[in-house]
Amino acid sequence: MKLDLRLRLLLLYIGVGMKKLFLFYLIISIFSVSYANDEINIRVSNFPPQYFKDSNGKWTGLDVELARAIVLQAGLKPVFVDMSWQAALIRLRHGQIQILTNVNRTPERENKYRWIGPERQTNMALIVKMEHSNVPIKDIDDLIIIASQQNKKFGIEKGVFYSKEFNDRLKTDEFNKYFEIINKTNLNFEKLRLGRILGFFEDKVSLSYKIRHDPEFSDLVLHGFQLHGEPVYFAITPKISDVLFERLENAFLKLENNGSLEKIRTTDW
Repeated sequence: MKLDLRLRLLLLYIGVGMKKLFLFYLIISIFSVSYANDEINIRVSNFPPQYFKDSNGKWTGLDVELARAIVLQAGLKPVFVDMSWQAALIRLRHGQIQILTNVNRTPERENKYRWIGPERQTNMALIVKMEHSNVPIKDIDDLIIIASQQNKKFGIEKGVFYSKEFNDRLKTDEFNKYFEIINKTNLNFEKLRLGRILGFFEDKVSLSYKIRHDPEFSDLVLHGFQLHGEPVYFAITPKISDVLFERLENAFLKLENNGSLEKIRTTDW
C-alpha cells in the first residue's frame, strides 16, 4: 500500500510538471511575435509602379523591390499582404504587418511606429484633363482661385501627406472646402473622368506610369504645378523585437551604401 501511494504521488508530481512545461511553451509561442519562420509581412496594393503583380502573379514594383531587398539582406522572408492604406496603418500598430513602405514621417506618426530610411524622395503631382493643362497654377493659393472660378474642387485622399504647408492648411475650413476627400485612390480618377473634380494629387511616379501604360488615362496630363517633394520612409511596427529591427536597419544601411537601393530607385518603372 505504501509503495502504491508513493507511486501515485510520483506520477502526480510528474503530471503537474508536464502541465507547467506545456504552459511555458504555450506562452512562449504566443508572445514570440518574432514571426513564424522569420517571415516579415509587408503591405502591398494594386498601385503600379509601386506595387503590382507581374505576368507570373508575383508582386513587384518600386516599393516592393526596395522592401524585398532589405528583408532578404536581413536573412528574413518577405510576405506581401494586399490591403488598403487605412487598414495597413492600424494593423502596423498592432503588429499584424511589420513593414509599410512609402510613409511620410510626420509629427503625428513619429511615436506610433519605428522608422528606417529615408526610402526615397516623392513629389506630389497634379493630374488634370487636357483642357485644363494650362490653367494658371503656380502656388497653393492659385488652387483656391481656380476652384472658385470653375466652381469645382480638387481631389485628395484621406490620411495622405502631401506637403507640410498643404496639410497644415487643410486643417482650416477656408482651405479645406476646396477639396473633396476620398478613402480610395481610384475614386479620384473616376471623379476626374466624369468631370466632377478639376484634378487630383498623387505620387508623380505613379501618375507618370498610368499615363504611359493605362489607355483610360490617355486624355489626362500632368499639370506643371506640383507640391514640394518630401522623403518617405519604411514604417516598422512598434511590436517588432529590437533584434529584428536592428537586422532590418543594418540591411538597409548596407544596401544604401553599396548602391543596391539606388539601382532599384532608378529603374525605369
